Amino acid sequence: MTAVARRRDAPPAEAHFREYLHRVYDPGALVRFDERVRLDAYDSGGSRMAMDWYDGADGAPTIVFVPGSLAYGRLFAYPALLLAERGVGCVTFDFCRSVRGDDVFDFTVPTHVANIVDVVRRIRAERAGPVILFGLSYGGIMSLLASEREPVDAMIWYASPKPASREFVRSQPGARLLIPIVTALSKLLPRVRVPLTAVVDYDKVSSERAFLDVYRSDPGVAKACTLRALASTLGDVDDHGALARARFPFLVMHARDDRLFSIALSRAAFDEIGSADKRFIELDGHGHWPSTPDGIRTMVDHVAAFAANLASRAAGG
Repeated sequence: MTAVARRRDAPPAEAHFREYLHRVYDPGALVRFDERVRLDAYDSGGSRMAMDWYDGADGAPTIVFVPGSLAYGRLFAYPALLLAERGVGCVTFDFCRSVRGDDVFDFTVPTHVANIVDVVRRIRAERAGPVILFGLSYGGIMSLLASEREPVDAMIWYASPKPASREFVRSQPGARLLIPIVTALSKLLPRVRVPLTAVVDYDKVSSERAFLDVYRSDPGVAKACTLRALASTLGDVDDHGALARARFPFLVMHARDDRLFSIALSRAAFDEIGSADKRFIELDGHGHWPSTPDGIRTMVDHVAAFAANLASRAAGG
């Protein structure tokens, strides 16, 4: 197994993801990860970032886990591993973002969209079978924007709002005032540090103490970003009608008890999807992200069924 050459400014998350497996999900998955997962890297925008392959059956769909801008690929190692063990290929990857010595993340949404495009092109070059983008939280809108540049065969959103929608702006206190102010200030002071606890309540990610204990100490999860990054996250997320133009199979999932983003936001986005082949699934008790073993397995059941249906149609079944 080839180790990934780590970028000097990459967050030190390569080992911390194991804490989720050991303390939250399944300690036995640590051994299975080391035996099964192929560590690699991809090139995008002049940088080389981590990209992990979870091999499934020959010709099976490949699901690409697209994290939100403030997360990283191996945060989703457990569901990717479970899917691969069912024969569904998966890929996780890190976005390209620079990190200052004080762990301030600097990035833009267009850069992350370009990263997704390059990951999909790399998969197309190396694997047969359908490609599914699985957007998690803000990864949903970024997946959609990427699909406009590099077509995919299907899409999944999990707890993914449409950030430029009126429903989303209204759901975020002070957002109407914050967006123009942040945008204006970012042009003058792009690298000013913004503590993300001022705009994101991380305790709302989960109600599970075991998960939150690991999550709060995770160096790969952004605790601060530049003003430029915040402005891009707030302002560079208009889909310009891409949701209505979507014609591929589309699965949307959201938990009823999500305290970070209301399930109503996913419902509103779902109603805009232009594809006739779309499905909405409400989940129970999983928070913004499934943070129990049962929660992950329930989500994986739905994703595996969606992938199997896509594979059957691709094979003419």
